[in-house]
Amino acid sequence: MMPKPIIRKASVEDAGLIADLHIRGWQGAYHHLIPAEKLARLALREWVDEWQKRLENPQTFVYLIEISDVSIGFVAFGSDRDEVDVRLRQGEIYAIYLHPDWKAKGYGTLLCQAACDRLQQDGFNLVVLWVLEANYSARRFYEILGFQRAVSVKQVVLLDVPLQEIQYQKEL
Repeated sequence: MMPKPIIRKASVEDAGLIADLHIRGWQGAYHHLIPAEKLARLALREWVDEWQKRLENPQTFVYLIEISDVSIGFVAFGSDRDEVDVRLRQGEIYAIYLHPDWKAKGYGTLLCQAACDRLQQDGFNLVVLWVLEANYSARRFYEILGFQRAVSVKQVVLLDVPLQEIQYQKEL
């Protein structure tokens, strides 16, 4: 039986927890896409600073999921950063990561649903997200949740590795 999770809004004081989860999430999710030595060199301090800035932004929402007072994952979301027509009311899931020990247990689904629910409450009609094209497990996860691949693609560079992201979307 799945322990009862608690989903709560993150605060600036949670920046260290989120940064650690983000790094562990990258290391677990991207080990087949980015060389291990690059993933091993991720610097927590830099990520904490970045998350403090994000958490201070009132336009960004971050939820943590906790089991027995231990943070095991997070989702960050808000307005679509690339939206060209604000009348479309598109939201975006910017990031969703779980500690690798807690993947494939239903907690990512709970986080994603919490973000979609909040976006819908805030009047958004559509939610988009970007996923690495070669991250097939993440793509499958989003497809199971009802997201559909859109036509948009973009090139990104993560830790000096060129990769391609594809957009997924879901009506709310």
